[in-house]
Amino acid sequence: MFGEGNNPYPATPQLPLLEQNHSQCGGLWTVKERAQIMRVAIVDDSLLIRRMLRELLITIPDVEITGETGNAAAADSMIRRAQPDVVILDINLPGGDGIELLRRVKETQPGLNVIMFTSYCSPEHRKRCQEAGASLFFDKTCQISVLMDAIRRMAETKQRSRVNCPNS
Repeated sequence: MFGEGNNPYPATPQLPLLEQNHSQCGGLWTVKERAQIMRVAIVDDSLLIRRMLRELLITIPDVEITGETGNAAAADSMIRRAQPDVVILDINLPGGDGIELLRRVKETQPGLNVIMFTSYCSPEHRKRCQEAGASLFFDKTCQISVLMDAIRRMAETKQRSRVNCPNS
């Protein structure tokens, strides 16, 4: 993260799973339930990293992977089309710079959470990402579990606003 040892996500209570509300509403997803799923897009040049992230993300309740790409040129349109709540973004990308992509995305979608996940972890890279609007910054070489914990906490925070389906 930007400040070493700082965790912006407080501990959250256990919440009922989406499937429990789903079954209470006669098997139909409500708009409110669908809105509680945290949508994540992945932008990384490494197919291996994208696969690893996908495999880890699908284990987190109420997280849906809405898109992924390996280059900056395709990322802009993928992000607009996928409408994620969170983008996991690398700095080094073919077809462009991840930090410049971050700036463009934040200009058009200022509320979008962008998590930098990169091997370029110098203080200068961290500062540039923070100035461009990154929500979090993680070292790809050693912080995968911390990244997954942050995503899990973000999903749990999003669940807190869930409203139970009214009885008919």
